[in-house]
Amino acid sequence: MSGLLERYISHHLNIWIDQGARKIFDAGCGYGTWGYKLMTEHPHENLHIEGADLYMEGMAYAQELGKAYKGIHRTDLSRDSLPFSYQEFDIALCQGVLAHLEKAQGHDLIYELRRVSKHMIFSAPTSLFQHTNLLNNPHIEPLQHKSSWSPKDFWRHGMKVRGFDIRGRHEKITYLDAFFSPWTFRLPWLAGALVAFN
Repeated sequence: MSGLLERYISHHLNIWIDQGARKIFDAGCGYGTWGYKLMTEHPHENLHIEGADLYMEGMAYAQELGKAYKGIHRTDLSRDSLPFSYQEFDIALCQGVLAHLEKAQGHDLIYELRRVSKHMIFSAPTSLFQHTNLLNNPHIEPLQHKSSWSPKDFWRHGMKVRGFDIRGRHEKITYLDAFFSPWTFRLPWLAGALVAFN
C-alpha cells in the first residue's frame, strides 16, 4: 500500500473519529495493523474495534498486538453474513480485501458492510497482480488477486472514489510517474489503486 494512500485512509478515519465515531469494524483485519494504528493514534478516545478474518495465525497476532481489538471473528468474507445488527458500527474499514474475492462476492461484501456501518472506506487495486506477504507463509502465498476494481464499481454503491499511483506501474517508479501521480487522485480511472468511501 502506498504511503499516500495509507495517509489518505487515515485522514478519513481521523475525521470520523473526531466527529464522534467510536465503534470500528476491520473487515479482513489480517495481522491487525490498522487496529493497532488507530489505538495508538487515539489513545484517549475509548475506541471499540472488532475485526474479521479467516487466517488463524494473523488473527492470533492481531489479538495480541497492543490489545487493540475487542473481538476478532473467524469469518469468510467471501460468503458469510456478518453477525452484527443494522449500523452497529460507526466505521467499516476494508483494506486490500476486495481484490482477493470474486467481483460478485466483493459487491456482496460492500452491501453487507453498508448494512452494519454508517461509514465505509475501502482500498482496492485496479489491475490483477501477484504479491507476497511480508511473513511469506506458504499456506497463503502467493496471494492471487481474483478481481480488479474500477471507479464505476464503487460509484454504483454511491461512493466517492480517489485514485493513487499509476495503473500498471507496480515495479519501477520514474519521474514520469511522479509527474502524473497527482492527477490520478481526481482521475481515478488512471490509477493503480483506489480508495472508496461514503
